[in-house]
Amino acid sequence: MVVLGNILNFKSNDFIYLKNSSALNCYLLNKGQVVLLHKGLADIIIEPGNLFGLYSLINGSLRRESALAITNCEVCEISRNDLKSLIINRKINPKNLMVQLISLCKLANKCLDTASLETTSTPEIIYNAVIYYTNNGHKRNVYKLIDIFKTSYSSSEFYQKALRILKDKGWSV
Repeated sequence: MVVLGNILNFKSNDFIYLKNSSALNCYLLNKGQVVLLHKGLADIIIEPGNLFGLYSLINGSLRRESALAITNCEVCEISRNDLKSLIINRKINPKNLMVQLISLCKLANKCLDTASLETTSTPEIIYNAVIYYTNNGHKRNVYKLIDIFKTSYSSSEFYQKALRILKDKGWSV
């Protein structure tokens, strides 16, 4: 557990920060689970040991998402200066920090706006999104996509393949 800056405790359903707020700190999750809420995009679950809020802090931009405690959480609030100190003093390996940042960015970039899929996608694109969300455990998004499939492409081979995969994984459809 990293102790630097302030240790903050949040109860389930407390917001850690809100979309469009100033990014004065990033956070290291010590205990609990946090979800990053992006309007129209898949929610990203943050597990203990992971940083969040880093992109906006480094970029100097407003928050692009809200961070909500799913469970009771303990976070370490890390300012820009604290982050520099951690890197300089080698308490955080800059390479590991970049790997974590890149992984988070890749996940965010793969998150699809399920509403736009309803009007602009082919069965193959929806199928690929179902597979992505299934592999990452985003059941809510999978079920939204299955509803789109059912409404628009129920006779499609991609719809049938998606149903088989969900059944094989034990998800109810």
